[in-house]
Amino acid sequence: MASRNRQIASSISSFVDLEQGWAKVEKRLDQMTPEEKLQTLVDAGILTEKRNVRKPYRGVFRKVKSAAK
Repeated sequence: MASRNRQIASSISSFVDLEQGWAKVEKRLDQMTPEEKLQTLVDAGILTEKRNVRKPYRGVFRKVKSAAK
């Protein structure tokens, strides 16, 4: 029983760590220019150098209609 309690406590602390980590990521993203954000996605391997979404991530992104005419 003690082992199970340790697993549950571990899962809860991991969730809190994840929330804190995401808060730091959001803060950093808010400080970036749009070009820096794009370069971060290229560096992470999510976008190609031509800014196309790589195959494993295509279902994650959706196309947005451009407001420019």
